[in-house]
Amino acid sequence: MHSETSKIQGAIGSRISNFLMAFGVIGGGLILAFLKGWKMALVLSAFIPFSLIVGCILTCVNRKSDRILQPINNRLSGNALETL
Repeated sequence: MHSETSKIQGAIGSRISNFLMAFGVIGGGLILAFLKGWKMALVLSAFIPFSLIVGCILTCVNRKSDRILQPINNRLSGNALETL
């Protein structure tokens, strides 16, 4: 039960941290752009949908690679324990 709890906590923690990092980058960029001038803010706002689409694609690729690598990691960790 402890291992399941730690897995859930790790998954939620990484998702929240990634969301907060992305939100901080976008928010900070917009604040800096508005401080610099409205034209820069307009240009930055045009790239927000592109950034969101790329982020979604990367998330999907990471999930697929995790699903593929999970059985391999489990097998290799078992081999490492047998060796030790």
